[in-house]
Amino acid sequence: MIDIQLPTVIVGAAVVCFVACFIDAHRDHKLWRAPPDTIAWAGLRNEWFPKFRASIRDWKDGIGLLKDGYEEYGKRDMAFASCNFTFIPEVQLPQSWIHWMIHQPDDVLSNKVVIDHLMSLRYVAPTKATYQNRYHEEVLRRDVSRHLGDLTGGLSEELIAGLGDTWGTNTETYKEICVYKTVQGVVLRAFTRAFVGRELAEKPHYLRAVKTWAHCFAASSNAIAVLVPRFLQPAIAPLLALPTSLALRRVNAYLIPLIKTRIISIREELSNDPDLSQNSETRDLLYWLIRHALMHEPHSELDPSNLAGRLSFVNFAALHTSSLTFTNVMFNICSGPDAATWIEALRDEATTVLAAHDGRWSRAAIANLFKADSAIKETLRYTGIAGRGLNRQVVKADGLTLPDGTQLPKGVRVCVPIGPIHVDEKLYESPEIFQPFRFADMRRLPGKQVVDDIDELDIGHGPPKEKVDSARKRTGLGLVTPSEIFLPFGLGKHACPGRWFAAHELKLLLATIVLNYDIELLDERPINKPISDMTVPPLEETLKVRRCKMD
Repeated sequence: MIDIQLPTVIVGAAVVCFVACFIDAHRDHKLWRAPPDTIAWAGLRNEWFPKFRASIRDWKDGIGLLKDGYEEYGKRDMAFASCNFTFIPEVQLPQSWIHWMIHQPDDVLSNKVVIDHLMSLRYVAPTKATYQNRYHEEVLRRDVSRHLGDLTGGLSEELIAGLGDTWGTNTETYKEICVYKTVQGVVLRAFTRAFVGRELAEKPHYLRAVKTWAHCFAASSNAIAVLVPRFLQPAIAPLLALPTSLALRRVNAYLIPLIKTRIISIREELSNDPDLSQNSETRDLLYWLIRHALMHEPHSELDPSNLAGRLSFVNFAALHTSSLTFTNVMFNICSGPDAATWIEALRDEATTVLAAHDGRWSRAAIANLFKADSAIKETLRYTGIAGRGLNRQVVKADGLTLPDGTQLPKGVRVCVPIGPIHVDEKLYESPEIFQPFRFADMRRLPGKQVVDDIDELDIGHGPPKEKVDSARKRTGLGLVTPSEIFLPFGLGKHACPGRWFAAHELKLLLATIVLNYDIELLDERPINKPISDMTVPPLEETLKVRRCKMD
């Protein structure tokens, strides 16, 4: 009898899946296609199976491979092809083509196709309706962003309470806290208040259920997209998605009764006031979702499970991106020889702004936190989570012609190397140095046009120096303003719809921390962990904090 150990079986199965995924990704079919041979490849070596092995290397050195391609081709306004851990190669477009790219129609370049695949939405989406009709994105962009002022008081209450529960209230001794875990808990509590109200924000079992679902969703979607060949997904994906489905049931056990009650009350309000006006005391995300469904969507959208699914989608996006970003913020501003100066400057700004607004946080007050805004924006530039962005797929039947005349057939994936762009010395002065007030200081430059709330910028089509000068003059300096040289939120009509809320929450969190806590600073910043083109902040590292003594 042959003695086969379980680890051997698992490793063997993983190898088979990797090879199958690679073959599946590189054969031409209707789902995607490899880049044409006329485009140069970055990161390939003279070896057996160069693309397969480059895809494997991407796990460990995706950032380096992307940087090398950008240096060799991108800086010369040339597109290049690259492998990645999904085994689906991409064409990386140069920074100078971004304006052209984001103005391509969705029936030519589609981001939806890429997102659906990378997130395995066919198998892990809460309901079919939630990813086929994504009106929750428009509700976030339009209604929630316009009414941030209604949410500010509740956000402030939950941030203070959450920090008190996790960071403590002792003013005498320092407490060692895990930055990522505590920040995640505080952020989750705060946005839950803004999304569904106080009752669930203060229910630990609900908060744990949301966190569990978000983790299961991320794990299942990535496993299906990366490890399971497309032709095996109908059989295997439902099994991998099972933990996500079970976790969603626990979340829905809290959400659906609340949603049913809210639908009744908002429908009654609508019948009394067709303009839906201004009398609701619970104008949170759920309020605006129900209102939109009542006024603009078919009756099926009032199914509580569909509304709950939309809330879960937004919970997932808000939890991971905000927690990882703010963990990077904390380690960036609390490390190095200038950290004490940075913290003091942020504290002085928060104190001054709060005093000027009668000691209460409001949308107007948070909008004046220019240094906090700059510190978060600089963190996204300097230690952004992803190195690739603006992911699209050619969906036009006869393909797409690039600005240099290269023809891409239908099915080819394209994106932009945003990580190397954010550290390009032609676009940023001293890009290798973290300068938390880089963008706040630029506001004071003579003749600077400060634009804080726009979606697109045309930086021109002249020689490189003219492009850089134009970009520096016209780029909005605010955190929520994407541009062709600042791309963490994307750009154009598909830019992150929740960025106004995220920026509002994170600036308020930073101001609350510097006003209420002393922090033992670090001599050196803990190192982030690279995974493919992404950098993940240290998830177990700690800081020592102490509640400030109030005069």
